[in-house]
Amino acid sequence: MNPSDDLRVQQSKHGGIIVLEVSGDVDFAVQHRFRAAVEEAVASSRTSLVVDLQAVRFIDSSGIGVLTKAYSTLRERGDRLALIITSPAIQRTFELLRLDTILGVHTGLDAALKALE
Repeated sequence: MNPSDDLRVQQSKHGGIIVLEVSGDVDFAVQHRFRAAVEEAVASSRTSLVVDLQAVRFIDSSGIGVLTKAYSTLRERGDRLALIITSPAIQRTFELLRLDTILGVHTGLDAALKALE
């Protein structure tokens, strides 16, 4: 199996907020699947969204683009996006792009949900 083929996205709800748990690599090869899952979550709910990237090994610009688009869509309707990132390499990528403060990066689900209250 190609490592890019192991992308998994599971959706759950916590107190009415949709949480997407993402695992594997988020790169150009699977960005269409990642985009579809995120867009479906944004469209199917009128609440803020948490995207849990704790189990993501790698994310490239196509995956980051999906997240920034979701942020914009949510912001336009008065909702917010919170990310959960624990990988130092992925955290550093978001810091270098200055997206860690714009998108709201947290280290766990409780912190992410609390930030959206």
